[in-house]
Amino acid sequence: CNKCTENFSSLSFLILHQRRHTNHHSILCPCCNKTFTWASDFVRHHQTYTGERPYQCGICQKTF
Repeated sequence: CNKCTENFSSLSFLILHQRRHTNHHSILCPCCNKTFTWASDFVRHHQTYTGERPYQCGICQKTF
């Protein structure tokens, strides 16, 4: 990366990484208009609106 000292094994990983430096936000939340660079961040954020709790503790069975 020409902006920091990180190295990547492929061009595609470098391009994804460089989004962090350019503030390239391509995913828009339809509920609050917040933008996200990464789909995984958007999905986690959007779960606050849907009430989805996809993870369950293996000990107490509580979902989060």
